[in-house]
Amino acid sequence: MLGAAHRISGSLSGAVLEKRALTGIYMVIFSAFGGLLFGHDIGTISGILKMDDWLKTFGEPVAGKRAADVVHFALPTSLESVVVSILFAGTFFGALSAAPVGDVLGRRLGTMVSCLVFSLGVALQTGAPNLPTFIVGRFFAGSGVGLVSTLVPMYQSECAPRWIRGFVIASYQWAVTIGTLLASVINNATKDRMDHAAWRVPIALQFVWAFLLFAGMLWLPESPRWLIKKDRDDVATRSLARLTNLDEDHPDVQAEVQEIRAALKRENMMGRGTYLDCFRSSNKAALRTCSGIAVLGLQQLAGVVFISSYGTTFFADAGMKNPFFVSVVVNIVQMGMTIPGLWGVERLGRRPLLIGGGIAMALCGYTIAILGVVTSFQDLATQKAVIALVCIYFAAYATSWGPVGWVVPNEIIPLNIRAKAMSLSVAIHWLCTWAVAFASPYLANSGPGDAGLGVKIFFIWGSTTASAALFTYFCIPETQGVSLEQIDLLYDRWSPGIRAGRRPSLFVKDQDRVSEASVERSAESVEAKDVKSWNAGVDVEDLRTSA
Repeated sequence: MLGAAHRISGSLSGAVLEKRALTGIYMVIFSAFGGLLFGHDIGTISGILKMDDWLKTFGEPVAGKRAADVVHFALPTSLESVVVSILFAGTFFGALSAAPVGDVLGRRLGTMVSCLVFSLGVALQTGAPNLPTFIVGRFFAGSGVGLVSTLVPMYQSECAPRWIRGFVIASYQWAVTIGTLLASVINNATKDRMDHAAWRVPIALQFVWAFLLFAGMLWLPESPRWLIKKDRDDVATRSLARLTNLDEDHPDVQAEVQEIRAALKRENMMGRGTYLDCFRSSNKAALRTCSGIAVLGLQQLAGVVFISSYGTTFFADAGMKNPFFVSVVVNIVQMGMTIPGLWGVERLGRRPLLIGGGIAMALCGYTIAILGVVTSFQDLATQKAVIALVCIYFAAYATSWGPVGWVVPNEIIPLNIRAKAMSLSVAIHWLCTWAVAFASPYLANSGPGDAGLGVKIFFIWGSTTASAALFTYFCIPETQGVSLEQIDLLYDRWSPGIRAGRRPSLFVKDQDRVSEASVERSAESVEAKDVKSWNAGVDVEDLRTSA
């Protein structure tokens, strides 16, 4: 068996690896467009809230000293909160519905349906004659984003080769930052128009991203793991062959199909894949589900959505002369610094990025808040310092919790409960996003009934990001370079705690002691496992020595 691993390893030439890399890049380009839907939406609403024509259309008149004098139009805090946060209420329900959609229709077709739901929401917003219609449109757009944010990373994790899987999933967050940047640039270009085009153009451009994602999913194959789960092994083999640019009878393709089938059988023995199975102790499903929920929840409790959704308003209230331009600068930093995160997730690992990013954000958050206590924002030096610290805060998020926060949950959850557990995780993610978006105006604004925290709101974000770093240290294992099927074995031999950073050996030294019932694998499949061990980067001589 070990000899087989050695023989096949020699057949994997650089050309094959190059083909696989090219396929991974295609996956990034097409499926990651799902991130643009969300990124463009939150970037658009951040600027629209300060556009004169939008406020005149949907806002309320604010009188001056004399009742007859109308100085400007504005939204009260209550309506501002609803307009922004209703999107995330939609994403919550969209994420919950992603489990039945993804399990019944599949990851690919489910994503295409999501694009249609999102487009309905964009159409309602673009043509809205009144605020209630605009709000309903944002709810439907949010429902589409909730579906996409569950199905696209799930599709990426199930289709990408293990050696580029983290990069592929993290690209979803990069697409979010690109969408936010594009929206802020477009807002800056249209903000001075005095007609409805000022806000309708940025909103309507979201049709482009939905179309590109829809068209891309027409070209891409279905997830081979979902197909195997549906007992469609022949179609799964063709799908995997397309994804790897290999022939259907190539040993790597056959070995991967056998490994997925064996892992699925083992997981099915421990549960039928119901919502209740997500919280059972078998296969540490409860720990893995709760870890996924916690990571995606903490990702949004970092407070980045506060700047993304209210950044223009926040910078204007802080006394900055060109808040639209400042938002563009912050979004450029966020997009650019996501690229090191894409590199680091496969070079440095998941844990170091999450821990280091959490610590860096906590330090920046507390520093920003302290500046708000001890200095005045009328001081130009203080304004520059806050802008710099916000940029560093976003840079730390973009290299860590932004991209890696999507990677970890999609890796650690077992296949038989993945759709349901991920829908729960992403639903909590959006619930936390809604909570931040809904509460932030009341916390930061200084009107009647508001807390008036202003920049001191960063005391909250500093505390949540410090908690995120501690949670990662104690509760998240390192999954870099491990196949989705081997993660089951990792959790069998790993426990949370002070030594959570130590990854156990994933290979049994004596193959004869492996219970045939526990892995449901024939002798041919065990040989295939040796092949996959080589693909994971395990030295053949080390395996031979350990055996």
